Amino acid sequence: MPITEIAAFEFISPHSLSHPSVAELFRTLSVQQAAWSGYPLLYFANADSTRSAEFYLISGWENEEAHYKWIASEENQKLLAATRGLLNIRYMVHLEINFNDIPRDATKLFVEIYEGSAAVKSQIEGLAGWEVAGRDLKEGVDMLYSISDRLSTDTDSLRTAKEKFTLDRTQVE
Repeated sequence: MPITEIAAFEFISPHSLSHPSVAELFRTLSVQQAAWSGYPLLYFANADSTRSAEFYLISGWENEEAHYKWIASEENQKLLAATRGLLNIRYMVHLEINFNDIPRDATKLFVEIYEGSAAVKSQIEGLAGWEVAGRDLKEGVDMLYSISDRLSTDTDSLRTAKEKFTLDRTQVE
């Protein structure tokens, strides 16, 4: 089963996705990473106007090892070097979510992060029009990520999400 990568970036002012060098960098990343992984890259901006510098990449990999090989590759290292001064990488996670289950035409995603992956997964299944959920694959981390077409309410689950955020689909122009 393919896994899902979520990478979170924060632009360094005055840069943004509309800045020509940033847009070109992400166009190049889209072509090169998709050729390496076989999966498209989906880009999203944080819908919260107070967090407008945040930008997310969501993509698929056959497994973590395949992604780590890409990270170490010369092509990716050149791209990472080009990000200096443009953006910071906030975090990157690999999730036990089949990337093929995330609708490619989704224009808005609701992401919820829960502590204690095993206990929460059964409680949140079936709550949204569509939803995928899976644990963080990093050893020793017990977190569950839910990605869906709507944000849950406090009455949807017996547990409260540690973090919730809404993402709007964006295009790299």
